[in-house]
Amino acid sequence: MQHIDLLMIGCGPSNLSVGVALEECTEAHNIRSSLIIEKDASVCWHRGMLFPEAQSQVSFLKDLVTQRDPTSRFSFLNYLHKSKRLDSFINLQTFNPYRKEISDYLQWVADNLEKTQVVYNSKVTEVLPELTPEGEITGWQVFVEDGECYRANRLIFGAGRDLNVPAVFENVSQDNVIHSANFLTALEHMSSQRINNIAVIGGAQSSAEMYQSCIENFPTANITMIMRSIGLVNYEGSQFTNTLFQNDYINTYFNCDNTTREKTLTAMHTTNYSGVAPSTLSELYRFHYLQDMRGENRVAMLTQCDLLHAVDDDGGVLITWQDNKTGHTHSARFDVVLLGTGYKNKTPTLFENLSNQLDIEQICVDRNYRAVLPYAPGVSLHLQGVNENTHGIADSLLSVLAFRSKEIIDDITD
Repeated sequence: MQHIDLLMIGCGPSNLSVGVALEECTEAHNIRSSLIIEKDASVCWHRGMLFPEAQSQVSFLKDLVTQRDPTSRFSFLNYLHKSKRLDSFINLQTFNPYRKEISDYLQWVADNLEKTQVVYNSKVTEVLPELTPEGEITGWQVFVEDGECYRANRLIFGAGRDLNVPAVFENVSQDNVIHSANFLTALEHMSSQRINNIAVIGGAQSSAEMYQSCIENFPTANITMIMRSIGLVNYEGSQFTNTLFQNDYINTYFNCDNTTREKTLTAMHTTNYSGVAPSTLSELYRFHYLQDMRGENRVAMLTQCDLLHAVDDDGGVLITWQDNKTGHTHSARFDVVLLGTGYKNKTPTLFENLSNQLDIEQICVDRNYRAVLPYAPGVSLHLQGVNENTHGIADSLLSVLAFRSKEIIDDITD
């Protein structure tokens, strides 16, 4: 069993930002060894939706470090400089890089960390606390799929939220129901000759991008987009509402009562969820306009619909839904169902056993993202990207990473 002072689960933006903060911290004397465990063979940002032409909705200034230290060698601008592409990027005249550029930037950061080692192809299967008879946590045992086991004093989770799969699809074959997180990987194995009917579930950006991709990649298939909303809508992104994504708003939100937090999240929903980028909306509307002009109906959007039932059906999926505009119920069989249904905003499944072992109903975090648990000195667990209810709607986004990573490192080394 390998002993590590600081072990991080997931080599995504959250933990890479912590790695950078540790790299640049001069007072982390209690962290002699640091390790990031990554389930895949490389770092990749939104692997399942990494379309070559897709741009980020977030400014490049909200990288892993710039808001904390604009002079850092780990900035996105320095990545472009080292890649000899800074002039070309400047000439794009945009704050929004392509997703592929951000993904490549993250791999570049991982490759250039010196204090933190990254171990790939290591999927964590279980996390167990080491407990005294009094129930105090003295360390963590982290088990990996290949049989490796690590022991850590400090543990940070940054592997993203669990997939949100609607209840109606929970018992349907995973071969035929594909979440957006796995879309491009699955697309490589989908035959355009075998697939004649496709359903896309949801009305946000990921659903719209899968819908658009299917239109292009399956030119003879019938494609149906089914959503609860009245139709695709723009992200709400005024300069005023965007102040709620700034770092100084986290304190304001954290100190609110639960009722105010819930109202704020509801009001902010279309700034990050249930919205679509204007360019995507325009392209899809033009496609539908031209389809109508040609008198075709191969591709359709069904709005204000509730899913009622789904079952496996002869190698496909039979879906039943209600059209709330008419009250009528409809059923149709699809060869494949694509879910743009997002992620669960809750403590990751990986830590459900921890709640049971410690006999607590829910794992809560403090302002510095430390899980509120009975620790021995020098032991801790920090959770990143799953604290929207306490830290605000920006918690799962790039917007807060630079400062959050410093807060966590300061909390660990204090």
